[in-house]
This record gives sequence, structure tokens and C-alpha cells, in this order.
Amino acid sequence: MRPLSADQRPWLFLDIDGVINSTWRSVRNDRAYQLTGFADYQTCQAGGFTIAYSPSVVERILSLDANVVWATTWITVPEALEELIAELGITDDLPRLTKVKPRSATACGKAEGIKRWLADDDRPFVWIDDDIGSEDHELCIDHGYDCLLVVPDRDLGITAGELEQIEQFVKLSMIQADNC
Repeated sequence: MRPLSADQRPWLFLDIDGVINSTWRSVRNDRAYQLTGFADYQTCQAGGFTIAYSPSVVERILSLDANVVWATTWITVPEALEELIAELGITDDLPRLTKVKPRSATACGKAEGIKRWLADDDRPFVWIDDDIGSEDHELCIDHGYDCLLVVPDRDLGITAGELEQIEQFVKLSMIQADNC
């Protein structure tokens, strides 16, 4: 299977908190491995917050044959997001949603931004966010998007099993695009 060009690859909308940044701080790496499949958690400081993350998670996400877009409330404080990106060792200038709404009981506030991003673009997408709510699900279903919504446990962040699902979805998207 040949690599896809940027205009053929699926989109991957990526949240930070509860996905890359797990909210627990004191779990030993051996326990983290049992829970998530990753044993290399470390912490850094960004925007005045302590971030607990696995470099392996960041590496696996960035190695996907997908166009990654930041879909996070961190976009509201660009300098903090830039600081975090540098701390995570991300050198690519990844695009970001331009606007997020406040979270509600049934929506994380990012669905409309994703919908605007996808206007006139029928490529499949993955959306990883620990706050995806019922309204967000409905938006994807109502518009008939070919998508995978991944909702990690915010205390753990994304797990190896969830990343495997994403990798399979991206591979399937590549096969479908290759056959068109």
C-alpha cells in the first residue's frame, strides 16, 4: 500500500487533556503499563500546568498516515499550546481548530469547529477527545461522516488498545482511498 498524499489522508482531530495528558500524576510506570499499555510516562510543565504524558503515545499518533489537527481548548491560549508542543517534542506545525465553544453537559464544544473544518471535505476522520458528548455523536451521525470517535478515560488518557483501533481505521481509510 502506497502512502497517501496529504489531500487523501484522513483527518485526526486531537484533544490534549484526557487524551495525551492523563489526569493522574502519581501512578508508577509499571501500574501505568497495566492500565494503558505504555510504561514511559513522564511529566513536564506547560502553561502553568503539570502535564503527564507518554512519549510513545505522541510518537504513535504522529506516525499515523493521517492529517493531525489540534482540537483542544488549549487553542484559546496559543502561547501555552506552543509551550506544550515544544515540551512534547513536536516539531511539525500542526493546524488547529480556530474556535471552540464552552463545554456543555452534552457537547465538548468542538463539533461545530470540526464540522466547519470538514465543509466540502468527505474524507474519513478520527476524533479523539475525552469529552465527546451525545450532541457530538449526533452531529457525526446526522451528517453521515465516515468517522471513528474515540473517548478515552480522562484519568488514563489514550490506551494502546484505543490506538490500535485508530491505526486500523486509518489503514482501512488508506485502502479505500487507494481503490478510488
